[in-house]
Amino acid sequence: TMENSGGRNDDHPLYKKMMNLKSTDDEVPYLLSIPPDVQKIILSHLGCEELLQMRATNIYYREKISRHCQDIWNLRIASLWLNGKGAMNGKNIEFMKWSRANNFNVHRANMEITGFEEFVRRRRLDNSVFARLQQLDFGCKGEDRRVIVGGIVHTVKGLDENADNTNWITLMEDGEDIIDCLRHIITSLGEYSDRNYFSHSKVWKDQPQSSGTKHKKSRIERLCYESECDPLKMIVNCKRVLNGIYRLHSYQQWKYLNEMKTEPHLIETGASVVATFFLTISRSSPDKTRWQLGLPPQMTTQDPHTSDPYLFDNVDEEIDSSLCEFTNVIKSSLEKRLGRSANFPLLEVIQEMQTIFGDDSPIKFRGNTTNYYDAKNSLLHEVLTRKSGIPITLAIVYTAIVRRVSGAHLHLIGLPGHIVLGLPFEEGTPLAERMFVDVFHGGEHLSHSDLKSIVAQYGLTWSDEMANPISHQEVWQRMIRNLMHCHSEVSLHDEFNVRVLMTLQCLIDPRMCIETFQKMILAPGFSAYTC
Repeated sequence: TMENSGGRNDDHPLYKKMMNLKSTDDEVPYLLSIPPDVQKIILSHLGCEELLQMRATNIYYREKISRHCQDIWNLRIASLWLNGKGAMNGKNIEFMKWSRANNFNVHRANMEITGFEEFVRRRRLDNSVFARLQQLDFGCKGEDRRVIVGGIVHTVKGLDENADNTNWITLMEDGEDIIDCLRHIITSLGEYSDRNYFSHSKVWKDQPQSSGTKHKKSRIERLCYESECDPLKMIVNCKRVLNGIYRLHSYQQWKYLNEMKTEPHLIETGASVVATFFLTISRSSPDKTRWQLGLPPQMTTQDPHTSDPYLFDNVDEEIDSSLCEFTNVIKSSLEKRLGRSANFPLLEVIQEMQTIFGDDSPIKFRGNTTNYYDAKNSLLHEVLTRKSGIPITLAIVYTAIVRRVSGAHLHLIGLPGHIVLGLPFEEGTPLAERMFVDVFHGGEHLSHSDLKSIVAQYGLTWSDEMANPISHQEVWQRMIRNLMHCHSEVSLHDEFNVRVLMTLQCLIDPRMCIETFQKMILAPGFSAYTC
């Protein structure tokens, strides 16, 4: 009956029999008479707490629920925790293997553990997070340090090397396994972020809901109240730990993409990593500053899986979704003219791209000439949303869409101060016969002589080598340099700004390369104080 109805049936006699056992082994013979498949159907409709309660009833249930219901527990885990067990790594098995082989483990979990054991591990881990967040020691500022950024010597506050970093290290090692717990804490405390709220127990106990009933406190709210913990400080600590986890993870991805040069990675993959890494830096300051000033954080109480600004893994999804949307626009238009096709002819696709890049296009991706040095111009997800950017990010958008429609890979040509796209060509093709596209200026088609004119604008002498394609790694490193230039244009006298530049520099400066996860946790730009 339960299987056919698709839900639980509390009135079913077998269900009642299984749920109303006493804490003895008297009923085990009767349970053994129930077919195993019927037992499994009933168990599959129970919640985690009910299953744990049944497990404590007698020896038979303890064995049954612990060892023979692994698929049921795996479903529970998938519904309760969206991250963990290599969830971020799992999107790329090769990256996960590289990470473990190079001592860049994101977390310490045994990847072979599943089912009930994994459920218990995750629950214990979640139960430990709140206490560890309370005990975090972000380290007082130590002696001044001199750093060179952009060829200029700057003085920034160093970290106290005597600070206790134990909790920070263990939180970073747990990594993605605790992301769901951290987001849950932020959401639970979002509407109670007034610094003085928890100091008035009467307000806490008597605060009514809009319906007039007393406010039902969540587990996290009760923990805050009972431990006299400042909820605003807890929110800030959660966000700093999330920053650290995603910063460490995106740095690993960056190293992987740049070291595995034989792998055919998509160009938008590296651009997404650059955006995620930069966001973990640029979002690490405002709430920390507001907390130090005694002000509430700037945040909403909406569903964290759709609106939380600290949901960094949404960057990948946002980029892929936007590229698919624009790809479908081009495909639909081509199908009307040419009929259905798996891969359309490249020249037809280039012509059709004018519907989203041309000056007369209703969508019109365009070069941002009014605010060229805005950092958002270098973040791919922002460019796709605003349809405005600089040559390098617009070129990535263009080539990603063309590849999805035609299957052809366009070349990025790194001219001095400008990026253009080159159509594929056979070896030995004269430069004068090659075709280029300037995406910054409405997808304008360029010739060899046009490229010479662009280079001449910078007072440089043309060389045919300038028309050679650059690698994806060179493109991504150029994006980092653009972001550094954006921040150097703003100010080089602000300590936070210098830290942003210093952290970005570690991606492209071989002298700042970090070789192991343990060193990375405490490295400048990755430590507790700088997240």
